[in-house]
Amino acid sequence: MTELYRHFDSNDNLLYVGISLSTVSRLSQHKDHSHWFKEISKVTIQRFPTREEALKAEMFAVGSENPKCNINLKKKEKDIKVEKEKQQKVFLQKITPQEMSDYSRRSLLGRVVDFDVCYSLKEVQDLIGITKAELERYIANGNLLYFEVEGAKTGRWPVKIHKKVTGWQFINFLDFLQNKGKQ
Repeated sequence: MTELYRHFDSNDNLLYVGISLSTVSRLSQHKDHSHWFKEISKVTIQRFPTREEALKAEMFAVGSENPKCNINLKKKEKDIKVEKEKQQKVFLQKITPQEMSDYSRRSLLGRVVDFDVCYSLKEVQDLIGITKAELERYIANGNLLYFEVEGAKTGRWPVKIHKKVTGWQFINFLDFLQNKGKQ
């Protein structure tokens, strides 16, 4: 079950439309990363049986309801669909059988990643099969975003900082890896 959520301000103006497996968890991420979070006064949730159905509903809502804070606000549903289809055709024409296998694996990971809220950098590295040095290079180049969490204070030891990646950051990184071969 995937949820389509809408955030409204106190005047009932639509601020943002998004999808998530857990709207409550996603709301806490918006609290930390969205400049418009304090404007939210109402949240509505609509449930869909599949992620694909929720994505279609989200694209339609962004295109037709004109939320104030969505990044893809200016793109209409049809434009987004045509652009993705065009990119997909170009990508599929250029890849070898080995790359197709890698593409299928990454595509599967893209669907699976939604089932966990956060991943450690080690988990990201293991899931996509890259070295620690490659992962650090992607981070340094700004291709993989992360956030830091303080660990618990234990005795006289200093507090350890853990680097984590949200499911959405992981999906964006997988999209970057897939699209890297198209350029």
